[in-house]
Amino acid sequence: MSRKERARLTIMAGVMEGELTQVQAAELMEVCYRQRKRIWKRYQSDGDAGLVHRLRG
Repeated sequence: MSRKERARLTIMAGVMEGELTQVQAAELMEVCYRQRKRIWKRYQSDGDAGLVHRLRG
């Protein structure tokens, strides 16, 4: 898992615990709200593995 992916994991955990809002998470990850929704959906369905870039072999 890359540094960026680990940072996303920390941010998503903050959202899960209610420490961050979805909008704050999008700003911290430097993605638009819509992309953050996609990331959140993958995180909920696949857990930590959902945050790993899919093109990595």
